[in-house]
Amino acid sequence: MKNSRLKIYIYNNTTPTIRSRGNTIDIIDRNFSEDYNSVKVNVKGSSRNRYIIHFHGLQSGEISSTCTCPFDWGTVCKHQVAVANEIDEYVDIKNVKKTVKKIEEVKYSGSDAIRVPFSAQKDCTLDWIKLHTTERVINQAYVSYEYKIKNEKLEVDFFEFLVTNTRRNFRNSILIHKKEGTLSLQCDCNATNQYLCMHQVLVLNHIFDHMPQAFLSEQETREIKSRELREYGFSIEDEIYKEYFNFEYYNKKLVAVPIHQGTLKLNQYQQGLDGIVEDLITGEIAKNDEIPSGLVADQNQKEKGIAIGFHFNKNSERMPLFIIPMEGNLKKDRSELTTKITEITPETLIFNKDRYAGETYDLLQELLQESYEAVSSRIGISDLDTAKHSIARLRRIIPDFKDAILYELKYYSKSRDRKISKHHLNHIKRMEVESASLSFKVKEEKLHYIFKSYITIAEVTYDLAKVKMEYKFPFVIKDGVYYLNESIGSSRSIKTFKDNPELRIPKTEFESYYNRFIQPLSTKFPVEINHLNKEMKTIPAKKLRKQLFLSEINGFILLKPMVDYEGTLVEILNDSYVDELSDGKIIRLKRNEEYETEFRETLKGLHPGFLLQRQSFFHLSPKEFIKDGWFLDAFDMLKKEDVQIFGYEKLSDMKYSHHKPSFSIQIKSDIDWFDAHIKVAFGDTEVSLKEIQKSVINKSKYVELSDGSIGILPEEWIQKYSHLFRVGEVKKDGIRLSKYQLSVIDSLYDELNEDIPILQKHREIKKQLSSFQEISKVAKPKGIKTTLRDYQKEGLNWLNFLDEYNFGGCLADDMGLGKTLQVITFFKHLKEKKKPKNAHLVVVPTSLIFNWQEEVRKFCPSLKVFVLTGGDRKKDIAAFKNTDIVLTTYGIVMRDIEYLKKYTFNYIVLDESQAIKNPTSQRFKAIKLLKSDNKLVLTGTPIENNTFDLYAQMTFANPGLLGNMSHFKKMFSIPIDKNKDKNIAQELKQLIDPFLLRRTKEQVATELPEKTEQVLYCTMEESQQKLYDAYRNKYRNFVLNKIDEGGVGKSKMYVLEGLTKLRQICDAPQLLNGDEEYTADAIKIKELLRHVTEKTGAHKVLIFSQFVKMLDLIKTALRTEGIQYEYLDGKTKNRQEKVENFQNNDQIRVFLISLKAGGTGLNLTAADYVYLVDPWWNPAVEAQAIDRCYRIGQTKNVMAYKMICKGTIEEKIITHQQNKKQLSNDIIQTDESFVKSLSKESIAELFS
Repeated sequence: MKNSRLKIYIYNNTTPTIRSRGNTIDIIDRNFSEDYNSVKVNVKGSSRNRYIIHFHGLQSGEISSTCTCPFDWGTVCKHQVAVANEIDEYVDIKNVKKTVKKIEEVKYSGSDAIRVPFSAQKDCTLDWIKLHTTERVINQAYVSYEYKIKNEKLEVDFFEFLVTNTRRNFRNSILIHKKEGTLSLQCDCNATNQYLCMHQVLVLNHIFDHMPQAFLSEQETREIKSRELREYGFSIEDEIYKEYFNFEYYNKKLVAVPIHQGTLKLNQYQQGLDGIVEDLITGEIAKNDEIPSGLVADQNQKEKGIAIGFHFNKNSERMPLFIIPMEGNLKKDRSELTTKITEITPETLIFNKDRYAGETYDLLQELLQESYEAVSSRIGISDLDTAKHSIARLRRIIPDFKDAILYELKYYSKSRDRKISKHHLNHIKRMEVESASLSFKVKEEKLHYIFKSYITIAEVTYDLAKVKMEYKFPFVIKDGVYYLNESIGSSRSIKTFKDNPELRIPKTEFESYYNRFIQPLSTKFPVEINHLNKEMKTIPAKKLRKQLFLSEINGFILLKPMVDYEGTLVEILNDSYVDELSDGKIIRLKRNEEYETEFRETLKGLHPGFLLQRQSFFHLSPKEFIKDGWFLDAFDMLKKEDVQIFGYEKLSDMKYSHHKPSFSIQIKSDIDWFDAHIKVAFGDTEVSLKEIQKSVINKSKYVELSDGSIGILPEEWIQKYSHLFRVGEVKKDGIRLSKYQLSVIDSLYDELNEDIPILQKHREIKKQLSSFQEISKVAKPKGIKTTLRDYQKEGLNWLNFLDEYNFGGCLADDMGLGKTLQVITFFKHLKEKKKPKNAHLVVVPTSLIFNWQEEVRKFCPSLKVFVLTGGDRKKDIAAFKNTDIVLTTYGIVMRDIEYLKKYTFNYIVLDESQAIKNPTSQRFKAIKLLKSDNKLVLTGTPIENNTFDLYAQMTFANPGLLGNMSHFKKMFSIPIDKNKDKNIAQELKQLIDPFLLRRTKEQVATELPEKTEQVLYCTMEESQQKLYDAYRNKYRNFVLNKIDEGGVGKSKMYVLEGLTKLRQICDAPQLLNGDEEYTADAIKIKELLRHVTEKTGAHKVLIFSQFVKMLDLIKTALRTEGIQYEYLDGKTKNRQEKVENFQNNDQIRVFLISLKAGGTGLNLTAADYVYLVDPWWNPAVEAQAIDRCYRIGQTKNVMAYKMICKGTIEEKIITHQQNKKQLSNDIIQTDESFVKSLSKESIAELFS
């Protein structure tokens, strides 16, 4: 090898073994660029595989090379060595044209051309060759085995070959030109031109044997050209094709070679699109699933002579990049390492920890997570995980490279001494996390549309076909700066379009390829098209179909929701336009936002992991997908929502049946026994009861099915039926039970066939619309055993008015003003006035059943009440005969809806109607099925969180009053809740005023004693304060970073998490969940005990907390002080017994109540002190708690204390609520949903 620059490049990047192996490689052909600065060479390897080698920088710049072989133990392989030997004389030519011409002249300095007659290739036989040479030449050529023939140039009617004598290492060049019935042959050997030389004979034999299309007739050539052109959308009849194609020989065939970049065959445009989209999906997962942040180092490594090396392994998809920390002697200006450069390994850190400063040590630990050993250890996980870890970690630590010495390590070998040669290092100017981005433009030509690619780097946009840049996964390199790409998908997309920066699409094919290629691409990147007009297309909602497509990629299961718009599938998690090209116009689909949003929210509710995912699909690991039979419940819910599911059967290793078990039973009895004949099936596949019993007894949720799949038994299914399978004797197709085991039938109730006597029929609810008129007075009906207050009489008048005009209504009086009494009086009035044939239905929370029974017994015992509760409840509408009121709960209505919906009630009354405020809930849907002549809702808090709470309640009472759900959101909820529009709030108030009656205690119950509300400030002691400050600082940084990444809307769950932790610390550090135990004193418990023992005297006290664990701590403290108490939370069964004990037992001074469980249904007028241990987001809930004792019947002044830790989140919540409470009297009496109203600035203030 003569050229010193090429020789240095090869020797620095190879070993002697690799260089020696280069001599065994066959060069097939080579093709230099016009300026001879680069060359493309095809070679045949030792395994007879063919590879393509590129060399660049042959005349100027840095020499670089690539090869398509799988070699991955260095930079340069043996094939590149062979090419270097081949091109040696063409490197660093000072006068390219002159020198190359001289080289070619040397090649052809031998004989002149010899011309021989020629007609067609089929006539070219050995006899034809003998006519033009000597017998000696023939004999030499046909017995020679020491010559190799290589194609140097193959064009139509012109060929250049190289004939090499492998034994003597001589080479001869032969030119052949076919023209007008002759072949002109020239060889650079010294033979006479009177006849064909041996080299020319060898080449002709090679052509006849291996190049069947070399010497075709003019007509044959035209047919081949025509066929080739048709594949590109051209015709040979149109001479314009000559501007776009040359014709050359490739792999023994005549082929069309495009002159312009990006001219592809018609079937090639779609190729690569699937890969681009898949890469983008891959990148989205990686971008979302970042590694948790570790230590951040402000490195100052120059003192130690430390540098960071990056090795880009272009020949390995599995290990595209790894990092090599290194150290060595520093140059005087500290800009680079000079000598004694060695790799820093984990062992180096362990045994020499004292050599590195703390920050440097931490950073080196981080870097070693991307070392050769670390990356190779992750290969078994998946290519996705390997690359995603690398990108996520680099994105986090590159900002710390500001003053670091950075190198690209061209060659890496794991040597025993870990030494690194300076020759293997290229200095990196700097690295940036600013990502490059792609964009596209479509431009028009005569016959084509050109699809051009552009790349934006550091806010400058370049033509991707012309820009001088490099791509090394996962970086784009421009002007010596390495820009880290955003994700795997974006990185691979840049490479794809860098290789194909322009596409020329025939105009005749543009419509097809726009819809197949450009439109899908435009959902990921900006695409500019100026020559097409646009039209909108609308599809009616009734023709839309919800679909969910399942697929796999890199160890994830993807769930891609789509809506079928009459054949056009739209990704609902992608907000981009959906366009289709037709008749030269872009038809833009008008998407149904309401339909898509409803579908999207349904899907988000299926799994908590979906809430944070921001891609055009949802994704789960297979483990999450099958955990606790998640996909069974999900599929079941989706099918109920008419969602079509595709692709489950194609998921690899998914052997689980996608059916839930169905259970049917028939009972046959005898004197001493009865048989439950049971059929359990997963879809159409029945399961042996023995197999079911085995799984249930072993507490396994899996059962093998006869078709080879695995059925999953839901946990609740196992719990429900385990008693049956344990107690009964399993037969072939049933379970035999003793007559003394009749209680087992309880677990079978829902599955009994309709002809079984114990099966009850259900009823349906129906609603209608009403209208409005003025109110007339009504006399108190006979049989009401109390004196009605004036406002209660007005309530009766209002209810009668609604009844006269068939209105529904909402009675929204304050807690404790007697809403129940007003309704009972109204029912008695109806009985006297109309004598209704059917009963009224009153639906209440379970905690209010006893209250209603007592109120009817106390105030109007003549009204007959049928209580529909309990597991042994009678499920027969005949039971309602001669009954005035059917009293039941929301849960019973949902369970018994099938027979309840068949009965038409006179009135349906929903007490605590905020229970149905969610119009998409199963509870609301069940209630809507009930039928009645009219409807009422009762609630003290019609609006708990936002205006939308009104929608379901008022829609139930008066269907159509507030329009459909999307209309109400658009017209009222958003303007009032988000935009604080008081005018629209007033409009809504006027709209609902005739149908909603609300009176407050201040307005009507003037005889009530005084109520005083005070804030009881508590100052935390040092240990509690330190813990609070630590958590506040931690969550402040974490939450604000999340907001910067995804905005306030996407960060609300983190805000809530942080606020909850801080509120728990304010109550008591012991409330924190986690491995660490906190023993800091709780100031609130100390202050509470001081008040109970010193301030309240003999008065009775209510203590409310949101946190049950806080109530447990207070219980312990009360027991220590010997103070007797009652306790109630959501699990308490005997509520009324506890209430009566507190009300009537003088020894019980304190009642501990969870805020959620005790907010309604309790009358605790014996108490006159209330302590709210922790502030709640919604002041209405706090008011409900205070109203447990401040209600009709209270004779003592009430003192209510809100316990607030000074200088904490609690104080700021109170202030924030006061500042934000703008709607309090605009509509009814409302509070805004606290967290939803927060801005980034107010969140920062809360955590300050």
